[in-house]
Amino acid sequence: MKYNKRISTVCTAVCCMTLPFMAWGGRATMNSMAPAGEPLHLTAADDSLPGDSVEPDHNLYLVRSQMHLLARTYGDSIVLRWAPEDYVSWKYLNKYGYTLYRLSRTSLDTLAWQLKPLSREQMLAKRDTTDSVAMMAVELMWGNGRMKYNQTRAIPGSIEAMVELSEEQNMMFAMAELIAEWRPDLANDMAMRLVDRNVKAGERYLYVLQPGRWDPDSSIIFSPGIINEIENKRYTPKPLDVEITDTITDPYSIVLSWPQKGYSSFEIERRGEGEDWHRVNEHPYVPFLQDDIDQTQALFSDVVPKDGVYGYRILAHDIFGDLTAPSEVHTVKMTDIDPPSPPLLKGIYIERPEKDPSAKILAHIYWQKDTIEGDLLGFMPMYYNEGVTGKEWKKLLPEPVGPRDTMCVADVTGLRTGMLVIAAYDKAGNMSTTLPQQLRVEDMKAPDAPQNFRADVYNDGHVMLTWEKVNDDVDYYQIAFCNDTTHMWQILNDGGIKETYYIDSLALDVNQKYIYYKVSAVDYSTNQGAWSDILRVERPTMVPPTLAHLDSLWHDNDGISMRWIAGTDATMRDHVVYRKKEGEKNWKVIMHLDADSVKAAGHIINVFDNPPYDRQRRYQYAMESWNTSGISSGKTLVYSVLHEGSILVKANIELAADYDSKKDETRIAWDVKELKEDGDYCYSIYRKAPGDKIFRFVTTVKKGEQTYADRLLKPGDTAEYFVKIVYKDGRRTKPSNTVQVKRGER
Repeated sequence: MKYNKRISTVCTAVCCMTLPFMAWGGRATMNSMAPAGEPLHLTAADDSLPGDSVEPDHNLYLVRSQMHLLARTYGDSIVLRWAPEDYVSWKYLNKYGYTLYRLSRTSLDTLAWQLKPLSREQMLAKRDTTDSVAMMAVELMWGNGRMKYNQTRAIPGSIEAMVELSEEQNMMFAMAELIAEWRPDLANDMAMRLVDRNVKAGERYLYVLQPGRWDPDSSIIFSPGIINEIENKRYTPKPLDVEITDTITDPYSIVLSWPQKGYSSFEIERRGEGEDWHRVNEHPYVPFLQDDIDQTQALFSDVVPKDGVYGYRILAHDIFGDLTAPSEVHTVKMTDIDPPSPPLLKGIYIERPEKDPSAKILAHIYWQKDTIEGDLLGFMPMYYNEGVTGKEWKKLLPEPVGPRDTMCVADVTGLRTGMLVIAAYDKAGNMSTTLPQQLRVEDMKAPDAPQNFRADVYNDGHVMLTWEKVNDDVDYYQIAFCNDTTHMWQILNDGGIKETYYIDSLALDVNQKYIYYKVSAVDYSTNQGAWSDILRVERPTMVPPTLAHLDSLWHDNDGISMRWIAGTDATMRDHVVYRKKEGEKNWKVIMHLDADSVKAAGHIINVFDNPPYDRQRRYQYAMESWNTSGISSGKTLVYSVLHEGSILVKANIELAADYDSKKDETRIAWDVKELKEDGDYCYSIYRKAPGDKIFRFVTTVKKGEQTYADRLLKPGDTAEYFVKIVYKDGRRTKPSNTVQVKRGER
């Protein structure tokens, strides 16, 4: 069986980490021979093994596990390395140990009897806690943090849980094998390596590895590992046979690549010109591998300190803990590939002769570069027009201008409209350029003035200026401003505006109320267009306006009169007068005036209010002012007035009366018109009987009923009546008309 099948799951579980043990096969036949110093692979045979009985019938067993054994000769010693087939076998053999036999022409010797890993205490006693690889080995062998059956992320007992548990176990076994490859001392501690020093140079030996104890439960068949006759000659490491390639990814950054050839960890060495070799990796480098370790490319990134020629060579760790001899040297020449930061093209001005057609046309070109690198060589203007230069950019100067220059003058006579860039060169020939801009050599027509120039002002002091696009032949826009139209205009923007908007920050601590703007367009031939209409913008103010104050207040039954004096601020926008009843939360606006009308009235606000009748609660008044930035003065002090108002309610009550002889009663009825105030009220009946000098109250009639029958008159008596409406809060109407009724005789 192939050993790489055992570790196939680990390839996925541990970042595709496949180990050199995957190359280990089964036992070889006794007549197989290996070159001196190299391991010999043997196949299983039916021979009896020394030290134990012949295995029982294999058909009774559930699992067959191969014990892989390799050997390397050094002349004065022979190193034996082994590993079982899988995690379960590894755990079993760690418990019961390994037994190792050596057979020579003259003797059969037991080199190890039930060889087991050191205990946790023994391993910790030999190592410092700063030895991270040793501490990892201790944890793999004796740690308590491993996943248990009921600790998987999947449901315990499910296929997913068993697969997850299997991957965890295989990963632990794979890491133990990898540590044994890196560290021979730890391989000894983990019972995965043994050095046979009682050997003779030139002698041939046979080795047999088997379990220290056969599985008592008869669930695992172990196929012993056998190394056939191997001659003890001195081992000479061979060079690592790989071809190294490189890729330069960034300035001074190199990625090396080489085939792994069955190795799982490497050392990378580098030397510069006139330097000795030194390691560039701090720990053994373990690549991310795929299933086929022989075909996978290892990738390693390195950063060199400066330009120059560098040599690289690779060494590999093998399964015996030895390093191969270095590979062939791979040479890398590192030069500066980092271009300078690109400049910013600020503007192009075309100088055209107006009267002399034979004179030269000159382009005045301006740029800016914030960072001047130490190896910056200079700048070059470059022109492109396929009809003139083909597919190439044309240099407009014979030599680059200096690294500190920010402008140049180029002869563009005879050139057509094309594209222009400023190229920045360093001493290594690296180049960066500005973004291309059009070079309008022949254009003499200036753009039109921008239209629909407007401003949106914000309270934080910012103003957004916007305008309509003129046409496609606009390189940039420029904005001018002043605080007074009689002052000199100043250019606001630095370097031109590419968009059709601009945000300006206003100074709010100046004495000018307004700021003025205008905008013009500049085309790609540096022709400047006419200015737009002047835009006047009122500066926002963050200072609250002056509070109004109450100059006087008086009231009578007709209403409440107030005289307010408003603030005289130039930025005042409007004023609001509020009213509410005492105890209420919300104010009601009873008057809203704009500041200009108040200013025209001498900043005096006269208010007359006739609120609804209420003898129980006082009315409260306040005023608030706002400036042009929408900032409030806050409400004034509250002024309170107890206003009962008139108790008379306007209404027209028409009363009629008659004597009903059949029922022997005086009947009155009335009709109500023009009553505009509803509420809780009733009708009061008044009568002036014979012998009375005044009208006396008779009774009330509830709201909704408008008739009354009087049976108190005697035959022949005459009486007068009137009606009025009386509200529950004390208000009332004037009396109705008076009617007279005489009771007849029976």
